[in-house]
Amino acid sequence: MGRGHGRPGRGRRHGEPGRRLPVPEAQEHIAARHLFWKATGDRAHLEAAKRLLDESVANADAEARESMLTNLRLNREIMAAWRAEFGEDPEPNESQTRVAP
Repeated sequence: MGRGHGRPGRGRRHGEPGRRLPVPEAQEHIAARHLFWKATGDRAHLEAAKRLLDESVANADAEARESMLTNLRLNREIMAAWRAEFGEDPEPNESQTRVAP
């Protein structure tokens, strides 16, 4: 086994920028960050949930992006919380993740 392979805690952690997760695992991380934010009120968790959601949407087919944001309750809640906490989406690719109120 090569250096660092298969060892927990090595390399990038789940949810770090630049690390693509399988869809079910990504959704679990998004949900966890959203729950952490709801439990603690710490904006860092909401920011992480939004960043993970943005990455997930960006990796989806173009025709599925809007549906991901409007048809999945968790994603709608994250977007609504983001708008309530931060106002408009400051991301440069806001058309990818922005849903009309």
